[in-house]
Amino acid sequence: MMQYRPIYRILLILENPEVSSRIVDRFRERGDDVLIASDAAHGMELCATHRPDLVLLDWQQPEKDSAICKQIIRHNPSTNAVLCVNEKMSVKEISQGFDAGACDYIRYTLPFEELIERVDVRLQHSCSEKILTFSHITINQTRHKVYSHEKEVTLSKKEYSLLEYLVLRK
Repeated sequence: MMQYRPIYRILLILENPEVSSRIVDRFRERGDDVLIASDAAHGMELCATHRPDLVLLDWQQPEKDSAICKQIIRHNPSTNAVLCVNEKMSVKEISQGFDAGACDYIRYTLPFEELIERVDVRLQHSCSEKILTFSHITINQTRHKVYSHEKEVTLSKKEYSLLEYLVLRK
């Protein structure tokens, strides 16, 4: 009996062409929809139009692209962003990625099979992430974040709880 496996949409914004082509081949082989962005600005466009389940993002982008990378993470609350980092990155730089909203990071030096497994685990978790929407409001219940017109809104715990309660009972 064939087991059901969801088809995921994965966006790659990677500067390492070798890693990128191997990932593309592997995920397309199993039927996933893989989008490839040439740079962070192109990645932002693809994120907006295709709403990927996961973004594999090279955090070592050129300076101007670094700000766009942060926007990709912040403005796509239903998308899991996984950072791809190299050995030279500091803990502080990785922390900045988490502060921007990334959910994990993967070092390029990992064995390829482990990299694929980490992405798979993240994709499985993305399916369990709970997102509520009402009009222009998006509530990410997993991350306890609220967005209005795709911009993050800072709320106190009480305000968040009240909004969540109201949207659940709309």
